[in-house]
Amino acid sequence: MGAEGEIVKREIIYTYLLLVMIAVATVTSRSFGMGSSNPTNPSKRPSVIVCSASDDGWEEHWGGHSTCGECLSKHGGCAEKCSEVSYSCKAKGTAPNGESISKEAIGIDRYQTADEALQRCQASGASNCSASAHSDCSEVYNEVSRKRCQSK
Repeated sequence: MGAEGEIVKREIIYTYLLLVMIAVATVTSRSFGMGSSNPTNPSKRPSVIVCSASDDGWEEHWGGHSTCGECLSKHGGCAEKCSEVSYSCKAKGTAPNGESISKEAIGIDRYQTADEALQRCQASGASNCSASAHSDCSEVYNEVSRKRCQSK
């Protein structure tokens, strides 16, 4: 791999790390009651919003750029898409009549959401309830905004 390939590889790693740091900072600040409310979130529960910008010519294979400015510096035209990230977890159990049941919970923390689904299953009177944060939860991305990037 040449020098240009190494630079691209390094940019991808830095962008990924930046997105992870932003997500952690967002969850942390909102967990302590800081940050602005999300008008697209009528339940008023904290949420994590992840944005990326990609060029018009082709879909970015590594998830796009972290900002419109970064995208516009490399491409002629870009669009930014922001999504609310949450987890959907299902707990499975056996109802008193012997039928299998499933209870769902949705939240921003995978482990807390799995626990909530488990508690809902147990509260329903079911036995043998189980929920794994890894195998019974999936990430859900709900688009909350999309805009054209404007050069300054």
